[in-house]
Amino acid sequence: MQLATRLRGRVSLIASGTNVIARSRRAKALRQIANMPSVVTEKFLQELVGLWSNSAWTADPEFLMALVAECKDGTAVLECGSGLSTLLMGKLGRVSILSLESNPEWAEYMKSAARKLDLGNVEIRYAPIAEYGNYSWYGAELHDDYSWDLAVCDGPPESTPGGRVGLLQGLSAASPGARILLDDSHRPSEQAAMAEWESSGLVKLVSSRETFSTLVVL
Repeated sequence: MQLATRLRGRVSLIASGTNVIARSRRAKALRQIANMPSVVTEKFLQELVGLWSNSAWTADPEFLMALVAECKDGTAVLECGSGLSTLLMGKLGRVSILSLESNPEWAEYMKSAARKLDLGNVEIRYAPIAEYGNYSWYGAELHDDYSWDLAVCDGPPESTPGGRVGLLQGLSAASPGARILLDDSHRPSEQAAMAEWESSGLVKLVSSRETFSTLVVL
């Protein structure tokens, strides 16, 4: 019993220390974003991803470079799942972002991070997962006058019923010719989501890379 108690205490201590290290590295990442160069390179993004210390959820540098290229002046972004990409796009300063986040603790952290970076063009909206018939999606109502030009689909988690099929809920708010960047599109669940989107007749696949795909709303 004493051994088990000591082991649990050690595991707890290691986890606590790991969290401290992760927070320290993430704080450094925020400083990097605050001083982001005018020309964003893949090398800069590789360093940023390493500092972010959330490898299980963070998009890779190639996907982030694609985001930077898509963020033209005046672009309205609907983001599914907040994180490093949110802050990166926000710091570019030429876009407005509505980011839906299903994890309440992470939503609060992201709101704090956006405030620290003075990103008035970023809204992090806590949106718990809700059921929509055959699939589940973010339980957030978009205002009738809201429209987006770019959807960044890196959520909800893969375990969500229907995966990312639920973006169909937001297609009515897409502007003509709006584009979708889908991360993890090599996975079976994302392949199924793309097939469902295309079968609706509202979306067409434009290109696919190793880990992400670009689609356009018709």
